[in-house]
Amino acid sequence: MLFIFSWLLPLNLVNTNIEFHTLLTSIHK
Repeated sequence: MLFIFSWLLPLNLVNTNIEFHTLLTSIHK
């Protein structure tokens, strides 16, 4: 259980980071 959580959490962080980055680039355009 802990292994799955520790694997999903970084993935989720990366996903939000990518979404945030695309949001920023769309604002700058």
